[in-house]
This record gives sequence, structure tokens and C-alpha cells, in this order.
Amino acid sequence: MELDTNEEILQEAKAITEFKGMDLRQ
Repeated sequence: MELDTNEEILQEAKAITEFKGMDLRQ
């Protein structure tokens, strides 16, 4: 299993944060 690059990790974290943010607004 390859490790993600820092950029990929940051992009995934951002997507998860945005998803949770939308969920909280509803």
C-alpha cells in the first residue's frame, strides 16, 4: 500500500471537512 502524498492527504481532509460542514448546516 502506497502512502498518499501530503497534497492528496490535504485534499481528502478538505473534502471530508466540507462534507461534514454541509451535513451540520442541514
